[in-house]
Amino acid sequence: MSEIKRIFVSHKASNGEIVSDMLNILKSGMAGVEFFLSEQIEPGDNWRSDIVKEIKTADCLLLLYLDPDQDWSWCMFEAGLFSAYKPKNAERRLYCIQYPGSPPPDPLSEIQTTSATFDGMKIFLKSFYSTTKQTDPKTWADLDATASRLVDFLQQRRPKDYETTNLRPSVLLYPAWDATSRPDWRPVKVPKALPLDRSEVIIENQKSVFLLGFDVDPHKMNVVDFLKRLDTTDPMQDGPGWRSFSNLYNPRSRVA
Repeated sequence: MSEIKRIFVSHKASNGEIVSDMLNILKSGMAGVEFFLSEQIEPGDNWRSDIVKEIKTADCLLLLYLDPDQDWSWCMFEAGLFSAYKPKNAERRLYCIQYPGSPPPDPLSEIQTTSATFDGMKIFLKSFYSTTKQTDPKTWADLDATASRLVDFLQQRRPKDYETTNLRPSVLLYPAWDATSRPDWRPVKVPKALPLDRSEVIIENQKSVFLLGFDVDPHKMNVVDFLKRLDTTDPMQDGPGWRSFSNLYNPRSRVA
């Protein structure tokens, strides 16, 4: 009997129904595969330890990055934990699916992600079927049809673009950990007294670049220089620079 391949599905809770319907399409014709979603955790269970256990035992992680304007900090934690845990003699793949024209999350910039186009989904399915050891000839014969169904389904449920004037900027902080004090991320605790003068920050998306007053993406910057760049006006005057600076204390920000 062949070994069951376990797939950890990372997604936003608000996309739960879309993800469930998408997996029904993806699983059609597949065998020997189990998909884990956080919704499967029983009431009263320690959800955090269950998630860590599932990530460590998963053969693949599938991230469904369906709306870049949402806060993806927890999903990035799951992806980071999956990437950091490397069991011996085991190949583990991290797949990320996003809409065409939507860049993948910055922490996954070194991974070849999947754009939800017909060609992109075909390439993903070929790799996914190989990784999960799919041997049924019909599954492979139906690959094009499955790719088309997935693309049509996702396009029908793509989030609408809205004009808004109250978005908060989203930034990613890279702390300059001391060699002996880098934390264990499993408890998800951020230590005090981070050495910010040696830390760096990245603005996560183009909307945040403009919200923070930059003409072009500055890419990775020293945190102190970043804050000085934002503090361009007298705080008593509440000018644009100060509003950007004060928003930093209430952004969708996260630590890498």
